[in-house]
Amino acid sequence: PKRFFGKLIHDNCPRRAYFDTGRFAKTFGDELCLLELGCKGPQTYADCPIRLWNGGVNWCVGSNAPCIGCVEPGFPDNAPLYEKITEDRYTEYAVRTREEG
Repeated sequence: PKRFFGKLIHDNCPRRAYFDTGRFAKTFGDELCLLELGCKGPQTYADCPIRLWNGGVNWCVGSNAPCIGCVEPGFPDNAPLYEKITEDRYTEYAVRTREEG
C-alpha cells in the first residue's frame, strides 16, 4: 500500500541534509550520510524513518547502520549489503518519485 511504501526512505531520512551537501560517512559510527557505506535508502520505498521498528523504538539508520533495503523485491539477492549503490540507480528512483508526486 502507498501508505507504507509510497515514498523513498531517502525522502524522510534525518541524514538527508548530509547527502544533499555531499558529506558522507567513511566508517560506521560517523553521523553523516551512509550512502558510501551501502545505504539503500535512495532506492527503497518504505516508511521506516517514520514508523520505526521494534515496537517503534528504532530503525537501521537510527542505529547508525545503513538501510539495507529489506522491503524491496529481490532482497537480499539484488543488492549486496554494504556496497554503494551507483548514482544512476538512486537518481532514477528520485526522479520517478518526484514525477509520481
